[in-house]
Amino acid sequence: MTFNDVLRRLFGHPDAALARLGRAKEHHGLHWRSDLIDLLRTLELDTSPEGREELANDLGVPFEDNAASNKRLHAVLMDRLRAFGDVS
Repeated sequence: MTFNDVLRRLFGHPDAALARLGRAKEHHGLHWRSDLIDLLRTLELDTSPEGREELANDLGVPFEDNAASNKRLHAVLMDRLRAFGDVS
């Protein structure tokens, strides 16, 4: 499954994720650029351990419910989103 496929499954269209991040720039208090849970909340995705594990599996990232896995998943997700557009 490509990242484009993952975005389509999660959002219906790959650009929808970037649009949600664009709107998030106006919100204060969420640290989505550095925190996985805040990024998932911004994207309106499941933040539960099961939801994060499913996303990690979709992205081909090993996942355990711990800080190291959350950091790795956040880094991969941000890198993949940057490939689609501006997530500054």
